Amino acid sequence: MDGTTLFERTIAVTKNNACAYANAGLHRLRDGDPVAAIQHFQMSLRLQPQQSMIWREFGAALLQIEKPKEAIEALRMALSMTRRILARATS
Repeated sequence: MDGTTLFERTIAVTKNNACAYANAGLHRLRDGDPVAAIQHFQMSLRLQPQQSMIWREFGAALLQIEKPKEAIEALRMALSMTRRILARATS
């Protein structure tokens, strides 16, 4: 069983599993399917919007399907969240 299958199966048998959606999105993106990745990232971010890495990967997927305005918004969210994490870590 590959990672995509594993995480999509996890999505099917669990409820509101942000981690499974995020990982399925990462695998779909790696496999060259940004449209499916975006769907998974959107669900993951609805459940846990504070995931800076998923905002970044969401932005990358949006760039792949030529949606630069939406990608910039997602990448700005990722940067904003990363800044907050760093601020907390250094205070």
